[in-house]
Amino acid sequence: SAVAALSTPNVRTVRQLPTIIQPLALPSKSVVLAKVRQDPGLCKKPDPGLCKSIMASPSPLESRWWQGKRQLRLKAVSAAAVAGLFSTAAVTKSGAGLRGDHRWGGRNLDDHFQPGAGVLPDPVDGVCNNALPHAQMFDARPNVVHDYKQKLTHMMNGRRQDQPLPELRTLPDGSSFSILVCSARCNAAQKMDKNGKRCSPTPKGAAWSPDGVEVHLNMPPRGRESWLHREEAERFHREQGGDVLEVEGDSAGWFGFMEDNFGHTLHENLPTVAYMREMLPDHTKFLLAGTPMMRKLIGFIDPTFLARVVWVKEFDIVHVRSGKLTLPIYHDQPIGPLMSGAYNHLLVPYLRRWIAEQHPRDKNVPAREEERTVVFYRRAGTAGQRVVEEQHERDIIDLVHRYMAKYGFKGELVFFTGHNQETGELLSMEEQMSIYRKAKYIIGPHGSGLANVVWTDPVPPTCEDRVKILEFIPAKDSESVQFLFNGYYWVLGGMPVNWSQVTYAGNSTKQTTFVHIPDLENALDDMFGGGKLTEQKALAK
Repeated sequence: SAVAALSTPNVRTVRQLPTIIQPLALPSKSVVLAKVRQDPGLCKKPDPGLCKSIMASPSPLESRWWQGKRQLRLKAVSAAAVAGLFSTAAVTKSGAGLRGDHRWGGRNLDDHFQPGAGVLPDPVDGVCNNALPHAQMFDARPNVVHDYKQKLTHMMNGRRQDQPLPELRTLPDGSSFSILVCSARCNAAQKMDKNGKRCSPTPKGAAWSPDGVEVHLNMPPRGRESWLHREEAERFHREQGGDVLEVEGDSAGWFGFMEDNFGHTLHENLPTVAYMREMLPDHTKFLLAGTPMMRKLIGFIDPTFLARVVWVKEFDIVHVRSGKLTLPIYHDQPIGPLMSGAYNHLLVPYLRRWIAEQHPRDKNVPAREEERTVVFYRRAGTAGQRVVEEQHERDIIDLVHRYMAKYGFKGELVFFTGHNQETGELLSMEEQMSIYRKAKYIIGPHGSGLANVVWTDPVPPTCEDRVKILEFIPAKDSESVQFLFNGYYWVLGGMPVNWSQVTYAGNSTKQTTFVHIPDLENALDDMFGGGKLTEQKALAK
């Protein structure tokens, strides 16, 4: 069964397919390097926050190739593969134990939409109502709902069925890897670090073969934004005093967005790590940014995996000996939040599977309905932004109690801040998982506390048994709170959760927020009523 496949360790079957070589005449390395643009003065020692994006502009010939990039990338490998310098690893899973033809690996979860359903199939549960590019929005203003659906569909590429999983590009024995800019120090909106210095919020890395051929060769400009050249990596290494690491055996490298932030590590970084873990042989070592949060989360999810990790600091250079170096390549997106949003329905299931293998649902998902809970996420006292106004929050909590009683839900209402309510100490990862595994309903404002949705029931028996979440997000009239319609659905929609959202009211600020109470009541009615309100509206239309 699907449940058994997810809860049983070591069920992965990995096989290496022959590399398909398409004889293309691509530009030489010198042509690409000649296009490097530099911004003088932005990389001054000793402050690494002064490093800014330096990327190559495509040559006219390269641009012509990438006019049809989707067709090209499905047919051909890169220039270096043609030259025998690196290959594209084509790896699939057997799919054993999963329902129907749904597979975790391969180009897509399925080749087509389910007939008449209009939603993507989930690789475990089948077709569920929230497998759309957007969540269920409760807002009485039709124009807001329309704009929301359009924006989310655009941000997630419409969850296109023809969008492939990341390419796993392999460099030969003796290749090198470096992380150039850790974006966690950088304020993404202001592009300033805590010392008021200019910095880049976009993560940067570099990888090259012994002959100097770089892993991002033949990539379109959009995907190449996250990659720097070997010369830049070596210069930063010298100026900033990075270490040199020697790693023996096959290795896989990854660098990502805000790897010392709890939420961003969960939804920007770990899904890709989980994907490579499943696709690559079990002896593969992983070269990862050694931030405290990456260490903490990976150590909690799978302590045994730590033995395969080599922790890399910013500006270190790692040389791989007696093995190949594999890296994930995103052609259409630079590494960062937009990438994770576009790929979340493809990559998040790998993280879900990994968590389910190591923390099976029978470990702490209550069997009895009355033991399930409503989790209300509060930011008061723990965050300086997006805090629901105190009296307004009490009114919301009263409403939640009212709808729990209306629909006869006997479980407890639990308040989550990430801290022990009595001692104020930070909750352990085990305690946070326990709280969210017991939840049947989750309510609250957008924030890292809601990223804990990854710990919820990983394999609900049916779509109706999925955890239900109601998230508060900004609309156009409350865009001062955060950027328009920013919520977790677009980066964690691949989790088995029925997702609803309501918008902040226009009198909200970045620090203090309010929601539209009539919209909240409709959402609670729908949530506790099992979607009956949504069904009634659909019938009325």
